[in-house]
Amino acid sequence: MHSRFTNSRRTEPHVASRRTTDRAVSPVIGGILMFGLVIAMVSLIQVTGVPVWNAQEEFHHSQAVQAEFQTLDQAVEDVAATGSSRSVVLDTGMDYPTRPFLFNPPPVVGQLQVDSAGDIGITNAAVVHNTNYWSKTATADPTFATSTVRYTPGYRQYQGAPETYYEHGVLYNRFADGTVLPASESNLVDGREISLVVLDGQLSTASSAPTTVELHGLSGPAQTTTITSRDSSGVVLTLPTAFDEATWLDLLGDQVDGYDPANPTSYDPLVDEEPRAYIADLDVTGGVLTLTMEPGSYDLRLAKVGVGNGYTDEPPLYVTAVDGDGSAVVAGNAGTFVAQVRDQFNNPTPGVSLTFSVDGTGTFVKSDGTVIPSSSVDVTTDANGLARVYFRPNGDVLLTAKGDLDDSGSITAREKAMFNVEFVTPVGDGYSEYEGSLNPVGSKTVILQQAERLSTSNTNHGTCTANTFCEIRLNFENLDTFDRNIEQIRVNFYSANSISNSEGDFPDYAALVAADGTVLYSPLTVGGSFVAVDSPGGANPIVLSDSSTTAIYLKFYYVDNTNKAFELEKGDFFALTIVYDNSRTGTYLVGIVDDARK
Repeated sequence: MHSRFTNSRRTEPHVASRRTTDRAVSPVIGGILMFGLVIAMVSLIQVTGVPVWNAQEEFHHSQAVQAEFQTLDQAVEDVAATGSSRSVVLDTGMDYPTRPFLFNPPPVVGQLQVDSAGDIGITNAAVVHNTNYWSKTATADPTFATSTVRYTPGYRQYQGAPETYYEHGVLYNRFADGTVLPASESNLVDGREISLVVLDGQLSTASSAPTTVELHGLSGPAQTTTITSRDSSGVVLTLPTAFDEATWLDLLGDQVDGYDPANPTSYDPLVDEEPRAYIADLDVTGGVLTLTMEPGSYDLRLAKVGVGNGYTDEPPLYVTAVDGDGSAVVAGNAGTFVAQVRDQFNNPTPGVSLTFSVDGTGTFVKSDGTVIPSSSVDVTTDANGLARVYFRPNGDVLLTAKGDLDDSGSITAREKAMFNVEFVTPVGDGYSEYEGSLNPVGSKTVILQQAERLSTSNTNHGTCTANTFCEIRLNFENLDTFDRNIEQIRVNFYSANSISNSEGDFPDYAALVAADGTVLYSPLTVGGSFVAVDSPGGANPIVLSDSSTTAIYLKFYYVDNTNKAFELEKGDFFALTIVYDNSRTGTYLVGIVDDARK
């Protein structure tokens, strides 16, 4: 009988084999877990890190575009100054940098556009030395439509990014909440200089690639034209603007009379504190900036620049005499007469045909003296808009330069310029170099012997209360054998040295004073009319004795500010015309070079 335990053996599992299998599976599971962790980390970075990094990229791009707008500003100024063309590249869009295992959105698309801004106006202004356009009797004031350049970014993360604008030479940013912050300075007004550039054209593009902006000079190179107020009030400028009054005060603060940048809330347009700040009043109402200038003369530079395409070229508008009007020509000589064709921005227009004709007798000649056998001459304006002829009169004559500028079939007053010419017959020896010419030197003329700047350290300097150099002594020598009495005197113009005169301004009028500073005749408005001088026997005659030298003293002032004499700088110069009692005249170009030694 077998035991129940016979051949009864329990089979045990293969323990070693199971442990080996467990060790093989563990790395696989670990790998899966690590891969999942990496995916989770990449996903987290994609969701949280990439947007932050992209926002930084967009911010840096926004800063770069604003820097490129500064380049655009300079290019516009260059085109206005030269009348040429230029192109500027603006990086309107951007690509995000490549990041391994991470995804970026599509490239940023930015929009560049030219928007109509409104009209620039200049009122109560007249162009000096020109009666055909912007005259003192004009019934209409000129306006000029202008535009702004706008950049709108299409950023995805930089939600506070501003739109960037270019307006009236100023770069600014407009934020979503309406805040407007300038990003550059303004050169709209600088002392007695006013600079305006009108933008015209069409441009609307959206691109992720760089955009080339074409600029074209439509009116230029910009000429400086002297304007003055028509009446006792000042010239007024109006410009459409996105800025408020406080912003413009910040931009033009040092040009605004009565404004203290350190205490901007104290601005009072009725206060006249700074003699070299000529904006009498600044106001912004209804999106329009109004600048009221102090009475007086200003140098105006206007230009028109085309942006993109769809712009309008400026046609010729008027003709003006720039040289020869009111001149005197000695018998047998030929005078030079120059007309200029200009557009509405007072800039030259080349390639325009003008006809010069004469009312009176005489002969047109070439520059070498060759006679032109015709009673009229056709001349085409050169690159500077100038047309020049030479005429030898036989008596007093009236020359006319005219052209049908608008092809209307008729010629209006603004399309012609007049030249009044005085015919002079030499009288005896010594008048071969006629006194009516610049700085006469004939043997029987009155010559300017010396001009000396006087200061507070000189004797007979008058009263220099506010300036170190405030007066000039002109020593005239009468070479004739008869006394000369001055009947009239006029200050034609004054040019300040742009290097030493950092303000770039000039005086409004002069006073003819005695050696002790007593005012004899005032005001002698710079660029104004002749002032009559008393005859012998009157209160203040000025007699230049024969064969001797006589000193005449002049002081220059700012308008309506007689206690503020103008500082005379070396390198300044001015022109003075004197009418003598024998009906002869002398025009003297006076350069301020020497200082008086005593």
